[in-house]
Amino acid sequence: RSAAKHLRMVLRPVNGYTFSKLTVAFSLLVVFGCSASDSAWNPDTEVSELIEAAGSSDPIDRAEAAYDLGEMGNQAEEAIPALLRLLGDHTRVPTYDVVPDSPHSQAMAALVKIGKSALKPVLKAFQDGDSEDQIRLGRVLGELKEPRAFEPLIAALDSPNEDLRSVAVSALGKLGDPRALSPLIGLLNDSSESESIRRRAARALGELGDSKATSHLVAVLQDDASSADIRIASAKALGILKDPKAVEPLSNALRAKDKHVRGDAAWALGQVGDLRAVEPLIAVVSDREESRQVVVEAAASLVQLDPLRSIGPLSEIVKDVERSFRLRLDLAPILAYTKQPRAAEALIEAVGDGENKVDMIEALGLTGDPRAVQALVRILTSGPPDARHWAAGGLLHTRDPAAIDPLVAALEDEDRSLHREALAALSMIDDPRVERIMMESLKSGNREFRWIAQCWAARPQNVRAVEPLIAMLDGDDGYLRANAAEALGTIQDARAIKPLKPLCEDSDAEVRWAARRALRKIRQAAGSSN
Repeated sequence: RSAAKHLRMVLRPVNGYTFSKLTVAFSLLVVFGCSASDSAWNPDTEVSELIEAAGSSDPIDRAEAAYDLGEMGNQAEEAIPALLRLLGDHTRVPTYDVVPDSPHSQAMAALVKIGKSALKPVLKAFQDGDSEDQIRLGRVLGELKEPRAFEPLIAALDSPNEDLRSVAVSALGKLGDPRALSPLIGLLNDSSESESIRRRAARALGELGDSKATSHLVAVLQDDASSADIRIASAKALGILKDPKAVEPLSNALRAKDKHVRGDAAWALGQVGDLRAVEPLIAVVSDREESRQVVVEAAASLVQLDPLRSIGPLSEIVKDVERSFRLRLDLAPILAYTKQPRAAEALIEAVGDGENKVDMIEALGLTGDPRAVQALVRILTSGPPDARHWAAGGLLHTRDPAAIDPLVAALEDEDRSLHREALAALSMIDDPRVERIMMESLKSGNREFRWIAQCWAARPQNVRAVEPLIAMLDGDDGYLRANAAEALGTIQDARAIKPLKPLCEDSDAEVRWAARRALRKIRQAAGSSN
């Protein structure tokens, strides 16, 4: 696992306490516009320019324009016809970290962001279009969540085109209109209906949020004659509904033959949030014969429901060398998320000196316990080589100034990869000592070190980094040039406008897009300060 990956990710609970990560290196606000003037941002002029760009022969420009129009919200109402035209444009564009994947997907998202003013033209286009148009527009209608779309979507359920019917079912769930309850229940219970439609109906009933659907979803969940996929969809829908009446049937589903049904039932119990599920979930976690995936789902829900009671069974597994190492590795961060002293103690004991347990070390950094920081520093300083790398990764999550000195010492190690991990960890700590190191790393001969320093530099008003970043715009590495432009846009210093402007026509699509985005952010900041 590289420092670059560490740096772009920060832990965040998703679906309970699942070990998930979220990109944090750069702001994802898309910007566009490289006019000859250096004047402040003008939204009226910008919409006209973006409408023109939406008709460009370059698909990247079209996708960027659609995204930018969406970012302008209802100020981009004038662009709705142009965005409707782009819905049929599925041209693939380069999938860089933040570059849109097609004009179609970005136009759809933009129409949703524009909001209510887009409803009337979207509805008209839906009613006048062929089935392919309706498939595209039906997704937009669902996301707009406007009751006026109910009748056209209900009518689409009679279409012979199953793709259109599927889109209509999903959209009806998103509308939140109680009139959709009966037709969706009918589709769920219709055994002659296609499995795809029934699955979508189950999901839509969950999203609709009406507890009257609970008994119907429970009936499907308990029906052994139904396919595993439909039962899984019903379990997920019950989790979304959060109806306490589903606790008992979901608990019973923990004993289903299909492990995927069991896993999604465990997940759903965590979403419902009823303490009656604690004992059944503990039983699943403690079952040595249960599959790893089901145990992990049950553990995540258990921690979400009752963190204190989860510590005992999870600690036993994490410390038990006879249990699957992969299971112990999966449970370690879930245990850490309890943020309880006993959890930190169990992980410190499980990790020991780091020998043969390197993959579990990083979880120590998630506990928020000072003793875990001390353990990580000890491993970083004197542990086995592989363990030292993971200890640096764990310290990245702590962001603790107490780790600065040992991390700085690790920068002197001959192992370049350890240097990289330590530099990434330092970049997350807010301390004047770190600033000097990062400024030096911006001029490093090592590509990865420069990239980490660029990510550190991408902070509003970090004016000291402006000149080194401008110098990096002229390099040979397109990825670093784009990242430098991104960072300059985040800093929002007017000195970057002149060197960024030529990059708007760069041959590298990523550089071109990053420069346009940066210029808009700088000009918007200048406009808001006037």
